Amino acid sequence: MNLLFILLGFVFLAGVMFFMSKILGRGNEKDEKKEVAKMPYRLRNTVFNGSEQALYVELKKQLGEKYEIFTKVRIIDFVEVPKGSANYAKWRNKIWAKHVDFLLCDKNFKPVIAIELDGKSHLNNKRVVRDEFVKSVYEKVGVRFERVLVGDDFGLMVKSY
Repeated sequence: MNLLFILLGFVFLAGVMFFMSKILGRGNEKDEKKEVAKMPYRLRNTVFNGSEQALYVELKKQLGEKYEIFTKVRIIDFVEVPKGSANYAKWRNKIWAKHVDFLLCDKNFKPVIAIELDGKSHLNNKRVVRDEFVKSVYEKVGVRFERVLVGDDFGLMVKSY
């Protein structure tokens, strides 16, 4: 008899928990819809600023047959930290949110050249440290790294690739 009451108690408790999860779940969906309506996002007119677009056009014109050209690629998308590495999370986090402006890959999609378009922001001390770090990452993994200054003759620069 006691076992029957215990079993009924568990069934009742499971039912209450299920019912509460449904009630709480519905409230969260409503809140989420309200939150979505308040989002301040909007679509940009273009993916590039003027200098990025000019360099992309030149890369495509001169190198489009030789390389696959990708833009604004996260470093973590083409550089990995092998699982089991000492301090795995530390090294992965150091490259997680960083990106390269242009990534040239061979026709098998192997990264060959990383190109950073340097504007005024690259003069900032924090940015200089960041740029030196990513340069060392590219050297470590064997990807050629090129820095192009805004205002350079992109046509001339691209010929050297």
